[in-house]
Amino acid sequence: ITHHVTLDHISAVVENQRVGSGVGQTSIRANSTYITVKNSEFYTCNNGGSSTLVLAWADYCTIENNTIEGNGNVGNLLYLTTYNVNIPTTLYNAHNKLINNKLIGPESAAICYGICISGYDNLIENNTITYTGTGITFQWGSGVNGIEQSECLFGSGGNIVRNNTLYGGCGIRAGDIICDNYMEGILSVPENSTAYIS
Repeated sequence: ITHHVTLDHISAVVENQRVGSGVGQTSIRANSTYITVKNSEFYTCNNGGSSTLVLAWADYCTIENNTIEGNGNVGNLLYLTTYNVNIPTTLYNAHNKLINNKLIGPESAAICYGICISGYDNLIENNTITYTGTGITFQWGSGVNGIEQSECLFGSGGNIVRNNTLYGGCGIRAGDIICDNYMEGILSVPENSTAYIS
């Protein structure tokens, strides 16, 4: 039996408190499946550099119509990660949909990405990112995009990045199919990926 869980119209706010260290302010993790988070607001300000909304070994989840904002010393805004979770399989963070979200990054781009991904067959579509830093990228250490770190944490594949709008100078550095995005920053097409305008 597959159970679906929906979180609708929630508000998760962290200001000047070290909430989310190592896992994220709000985190869906450890083999979670079929969870929908929609119509909600996530705000993180000066929490010591932790991410705001995190999927860590989560599959078939939908993140839709949310506002995700970071201010001050914060980590990634929306993050599909393999850090700090025990993943016993090579297929993880798969078949998720990140759609129609509004993301607002902090003024300083120190350790924050707008959307950061590691995983397979995810759809990143119709999101709006306003940020001066990196808009959409792969997780550090994922061994993709020509970057091989010693702490390689699996990989990524089959991810579609389309119809997103990126303001403030941020660009795109991740995706296997990248199409029909608007950005004010740089598009860096990963090795073995396809980018086009239809």
